[in-house]
Amino acid sequence: MIQPTIETKHLSQYHDVALNIHSYMERSFCVDGAIIGPDPGVRFNYRIWRFLKGYTPWITWNDGLYYLQCQGYWVMANWLLSQEPDDRYAQIALAATDKIVERQRADGAWDYPNPEWKGRVATVEGTFASFALLEAFRRTGRDEYLQSALRYHDFFSNCIGFQEYQGTTAVNYFAGRHSNPVPNNSSLILRYLANLAQATGEPSYAEKCDSVVDFLLKFQQPSGELPYVVDDPRMLHFQCFQYHSFIYLDTWNYYRMSGDQRVLPILQGVLRFLEGALDPSGYGYYQCDQRYRTVNYHTAAIATALHTCDDIGLSQEKVSHYRALAQRAYQYLFKQQHADGSFSHSRGDYHVISDHRRYPRYLAMMLYHLLCTAQKR
Repeated sequence: MIQPTIETKHLSQYHDVALNIHSYMERSFCVDGAIIGPDPGVRFNYRIWRFLKGYTPWITWNDGLYYLQCQGYWVMANWLLSQEPDDRYAQIALAATDKIVERQRADGAWDYPNPEWKGRVATVEGTFASFALLEAFRRTGRDEYLQSALRYHDFFSNCIGFQEYQGTTAVNYFAGRHSNPVPNNSSLILRYLANLAQATGEPSYAEKCDSVVDFLLKFQQPSGELPYVVDDPRMLHFQCFQYHSFIYLDTWNYYRMSGDQRVLPILQGVLRFLEGALDPSGYGYYQCDQRYRTVNYHTAAIATALHTCDDIGLSQEKVSHYRALAQRAYQYLFKQQHADGSFSHSRGDYHVISDHRRYPRYLAMMLYHLLCTAQKR
């Protein structure tokens, strides 16, 4: 009998943990094809109120929210699990994608779910809806998914758009609201535009990418860090390690689709920064100045970024180093999974309390990142 290698064992473990998350999410949050549930990102959940909900699980809280970011991760994860064009995971992915189309407004946008931000349209929400739509189009060839994605692109181009910033180009965060640019939002747009250009066969969709890359190169520090918000010292390190993980993964996906080697210094620099993101025990730090607090999905994102380090011009020694850090983080994470397949959100908040609730948006992120690692993307 051939014994599996250590690497194979690890990858199988990632897959098993992911399947348990999937089962929990399907049981707990799947409503008519959509994933609906609580979320900590709502202002009314901030501070002690959010933690009170976690410590009173016998109360049914009416806070089911529909985040497109959650739907996007959920759809992409189910396609990664799918082995046949019409298997159960494909059907789950298509049902969720159909809900995205159904909820799209006539102008091509989707409403932001936060009740206190009613009427706003966030770049991140439409972008993740588009990821789901474009993946469904790639898998099935159904034109309605592509047309939905193109309707959003029309809204994005006309109502959200870009801002010229110090000789470079950055994406706006909300439709109709000007603010200093956010680098992790611009790296997400690189991935989005390359994805759209690839799906349509029209390179013109990616014509802004060169100047967006200029923006990231201009504001990356020698340490590899980019500010959360440019030219705002108060927001320099905000949740810096998770956001740099997303900057890395989105820029890596852009590089994989475009072959644009100008982003290699960005990717290499971000990995240097992420070397300091983990506690010796394996958990990911919340941010540079809050190392006592940890969020499980942050650890998963950091681990996936560190693991996805090949093919960017690094030595084999560096690749092995980053992969070892990723393995440390994932081994910590696996120990946090509950028997029902779920993960609590965080611990060490305000040093002494934890958020015990299960949030589908962040479970979907963990699910997708685990599967990406398991399939050695």
